[in-house]
Amino acid sequence: MSRVFVVVACGFTLAACSTSLESPSPALPKQSLWIESQPPGAEAKTSLGPSCRTPCGLEMQAADEFSLTLALKGYQPHTVSVRKDEADSSKLAPNPIKVELQPVKKRAALKKKPAVAAKQAPAQSASAQPTQAPAPATAAPIAPWPAVEAAAGTNR
Repeated sequence: MSRVFVVVACGFTLAACSTSLESPSPALPKQSLWIESQPPGAEAKTSLGPSCRTPCGLEMQAADEFSLTLALKGYQPHTVSVRKDEADSSKLAPNPIKVELQPVKKRAALKKKPAVAAKQAPAQSASAQPTQAPAPATAAPIAPWPAVEAAAGTNR
């Protein structure tokens, strides 16, 4: 019986602590944020956590500032800064958000450039090589190996 009393007393104590920790300030009002992208189907993700697929709407609190990133495969991601509207702090700006995503540049175009440079490089290096001067006429010819042996055999 005493254990039950202790558990109940602890429960009341914790309940009293939890009510004193609540903040007296009211919650920020929620605002509907409309998001569109061209092409549609991009993932729109906020820095605060919520996300959706465009075109879509998110219920967000009018926080001081957060970012919204739109991403779609084959397109460069785009980030928009969202903040409280200066005229009405209970609203978000910009709202609605409309973004045109740019396609990612293809890598095939990058591969062609080195091949073109490689083709041009030998043509330039061939023209840049100096011509060789002819060998001087005063140099004595070197006798081949058998002729040296024959000459050595006659001296014995």
